Amino acid sequence: DRLSKADFLKVWEFYQARKGAYEAFYFYVPYTDTYKGLYVGVGDGVTTTFDLQGKSTSAQAIYLDFALQSTGYSILTGGGAESADRVQFTSPPSSGAIVSCDLTGFLRIRCRFKEDSMTKEYLANGLYRTGLELKGLKGN
Repeated sequence: DRLSKADFLKVWEFYQARKGAYEAFYFYVPYTDTYKGLYVGVGDGVTTTFDLQGKSTSAQAIYLDFALQSTGYSILTGGGAESADRVQFTSPPSSGAIVSCDLTGFLRIRCRFKEDSMTKEYLANGLYRTGLELKGLKGN
């Protein structure tokens, strides 16, 4: 009801820039909540910094291979993809180690548009009548 023509054109340009369903993007859930068992990444024996799946986070618990870590890392505010908070380990997690976390904050979701090619009119109809569908994607 309240989307201006200028705002609609921003959505259209964003859709065009993603080449429809081709390019993934991130969005944040618009409220904070507590999330458990979020996948962060896999150690390679070299990388020390990983993006968390949220921003403005607190109450972070970091796990390596599902074992809670009480030391050996620090939380960095922002700086990750789409302003995500990050975890920085003092020593890189070993190759193949699964990094996961619990956190409270705004959840970051990687997705893409479900529809690959929409006309401007079809996109407008979707926005104004039924909403656009997004498809969730696995982490990088």
